[in-house]
Amino acid sequence: MKLDHWKIIAGLLVVILVLSCILWYRGLRQPTPNPDAPSFADTIRKSQRRADQLADTTAKRNKDYEAKDQNYNNWDPASPARDSLGARIWRDAQAKDSLRKRAP
Repeated sequence: MKLDHWKIIAGLLVVILVLSCILWYRGLRQPTPNPDAPSFADTIRKSQRRADQLADTTAKRNKDYEAKDQNYNNWDPASPARDSLGARIWRDAQAKDSLRKRAP
């Protein structure tokens, strides 16, 4: 019985060795590098150049965004305009409510 186990294990190892040799010769090897492909450093430099070109557009738009942001940040919630608007809304609601109460 012990010989049968060793024969099975040896047979599997031979099959694995043969399959690995076949795959190696068929092209499961490390591909040769493409000489025309840009290197990693080249792609980083290209991205930096593109970011520098787009920085002017971003700076122009950023001024508009900051100005509008300041309007929202500096808005006073307790301003008289808000109080008068709230009073007007409350008055209109009361008037409509009183009309509803009077309706048959």
